[in-house]
Amino acid sequence: MAKLTEKHANGLLDEVRGLFEDAVTATSQRVPFLLENTAFYRGFQWGEASPIGWIESDMNLDEAREVFNYVRPTVRTAVADTLRSLPNPEVVAASGDQRAVARAMASERLIRSWIRSGVIAFEQLLRGETGVALHGGGWYKVLWDPNKGRRTGGPAFEDTTRSMQEDEGDEDVFAKNAKSRAEGEISVQFVDIASAPCDPHARNEGEVYYVCHRKLLPERVLNDWFPVDFFQKPTRGRWSRHQPDGKNHSAELDLLENDGRLHDIPDGGGSRAQTTANQLAELVEYWEKPSNTYPKGRLIVFSGSTIVAMGPLPYGWPWVMRIGQNVLPNGLFPDGVVRDILPIQRTINLNASKKREWMDWCANPWLLVPRGADIDRDMFSDMAGDIIEYNEGKRPEWVTAPDIPPGIFTLEDQAVSVLQTISTYSDISRGEPPQGYDSGRALAYLYEFQKSVHEPDIHIFRRDMARVLQRCLSLARDFYQEGRMVRMIGENNRWMLRTFKNDDYDFEAELVIEAFSGKPNSRALRYAEQV
Repeated sequence: MAKLTEKHANGLLDEVRGLFEDAVTATSQRVPFLLENTAFYRGFQWGEASPIGWIESDMNLDEAREVFNYVRPTVRTAVADTLRSLPNPEVVAASGDQRAVARAMASERLIRSWIRSGVIAFEQLLRGETGVALHGGGWYKVLWDPNKGRRTGGPAFEDTTRSMQEDEGDEDVFAKNAKSRAEGEISVQFVDIASAPCDPHARNEGEVYYVCHRKLLPERVLNDWFPVDFFQKPTRGRWSRHQPDGKNHSAELDLLENDGRLHDIPDGGGSRAQTTANQLAELVEYWEKPSNTYPKGRLIVFSGSTIVAMGPLPYGWPWVMRIGQNVLPNGLFPDGVVRDILPIQRTINLNASKKREWMDWCANPWLLVPRGADIDRDMFSDMAGDIIEYNEGKRPEWVTAPDIPPGIFTLEDQAVSVLQTISTYSDISRGEPPQGYDSGRALAYLYEFQKSVHEPDIHIFRRDMARVLQRCLSLARDFYQEGRMVRMIGENNRWMLRTFKNDDYDFEAELVIEAFSGKPNSRALRYAEQV
């Protein structure tokens, strides 16, 4: 595709932008639900979704606004329940001979090392599973990052720093490390639903025809990554700027990203930056699966009308879809954990607010003042010992507050019980023993019975992680160079550095996750079986 004419390339871009428009339109209908779920997770529960983000409603001075947030611990429990079940993959040997088995064992040790050595960052898994629990699904993107890994071929960082101190003011100081380059490393990223709009007609992952990864990046980053476009023309000043009024495709993405990265200021930092280098621009990566028309697939990177890259897929399909709980029969993404517990959380907040108002009323009762008592309202305060003058025979009296209804205290416990039943995460999942159970074996069985409802979700997570590792293995086959040092777990389960050699590994092997092992979910029961 490097020989494409500019007219033909622009025609392909118009086709891709039409598909991108449809994907964004379908995703935009889900954005209010994503905003609401995220707001409830963070405790911003007295508000509503709006075109400019989540807006907290004005607080009435005569009304308390309490928040007893049960959404966050429920999500954290769901994430912890998933991530404590990391897969233990096995590599299937190509044949029964000794060399094939040895290569499969080496590949297996390499794969298990990636989960622990940071190639697959645990932080990305934590953020990803939190997004899956909140929004019902997401994507793991497995790609090759040439800027990661050890840097080789140049002077050490200490030498460069010393030379900068000695040659202060020299413009060529930064060029002394020009020969230094990174080895490159596999990168696993989590991309949320709003950042990766996909085929709107897909009902499952197999029917997804294309995925559009849209990003909001500062112009200084784009100028550094792509100084020229696909036709070798300068890109400076040609990026698609983000409009704060929401007139472009990045409006929904900006609403979600501003929820965390711009310090809780709706449409705050990069959109109205005074420095041009800090202004946000939209970059879209269009990934298309291989088809009869394009046997090698398509990758088109563009920003507005500027084509950055265009060609076949540089490697295999990098996207792995993660689905959460509450799967819909004909829906691409489930509803997630949060969706069903929002009404109960509102009831808990309302009950807590009314309880607070009643307590304030009883602790600070009103004063009954007869007419004609000539008492100045400004004399009332919360200071002890204040003198209030009144006419004789017209003494004011404090109002007698009625008792608090007992149901206002039991309603919260009932609502929490219903919330745990609906979310399927109770106190047992968080390690709190219920009343009446003192035996460790009984608690282990309770945990075992409760985890049975989550067993299908754990199997899906392990399957998805096996697919991520399979794509990592393919990238290692294509991009790892002979002789590079690889950190991995040795035969004695100790960390070691080994020289990478392609012949030592079986990159064409398949990964297997033994999901139905028959072992209990509870660690206590597994320990009891071993004893």
